[in-house]
Amino acid sequence: MTLVEINKFGASGGNVILPDNIEYKSLSFDRDTILIEDSNGLTKTNYQELNKLWTIENFTEEEIVKIYSTFNNHFKEPEKIEKREEDVIDSNTFGELKLDKELDRYNGVFEFNGDNLEISFCNTSKDKFDDNLSKTIKLLPGITDYTDKMIEEMVVLKNDSWLEENEEPIKLDNFKKEIALYSISVYEDACLELYFKAGDLFWGHEIISNIDSSGEYIDSTIIG
Repeated sequence: MTLVEINKFGASGGNVILPDNIEYKSLSFDRDTILIEDSNGLTKTNYQELNKLWTIENFTEEEIVKIYSTFNNHFKEPEKIEKREEDVIDSNTFGELKLDKELDRYNGVFEFNGDNLEISFCNTSKDKFDDNLSKTIKLLPGITDYTDKMIEEMVVLKNDSWLEENEEPIKLDNFKKEIALYSISVYEDACLELYFKAGDLFWGHEIISNIDSSGEYIDSTIIG
């Protein structure tokens, strides 16, 4: 099953695993409630509960069935976080970070390797914000490595699927000349997204690279 969540900040989606040994008959919605009719009857659940079965987890079939059997449309109230309220935060590394109240994030521009980069931090509690700020500073030296991994991944995509008629495959060095990092987004869980302009490599589309909270490169994709 593919789940999509939409809010004022955008949309996100992913797949969840349902038990394999059940015959599924229908799927319907009643506001926030998800109704799954199967050979065992009717299961009432919701997005929050189904999140427990993301495919990124290496569940056994027995574990999947056990988790699925606990679904009863229970909503856990989100923890209330007292977020920072300053309009401006001064950072030695990133300069002034100004609060965008509509997007609930702090934005700034800083110099990195001779270029000006945009950066944004999700507005969180002071302790969490300071921790994410510190983690991001430590990850900055790895930007070159992340960029190289992105290029290695995306040059394959370019040559496999995005060449014009009679266009020669592009080499790594030439691909690299077309790439320009311009923005970094830092989320509440300390995951990073790196945004790259890519000239005409992908017909005007940009590239986004995902970095997990431990600083490991995940993957890159085309956006826009």
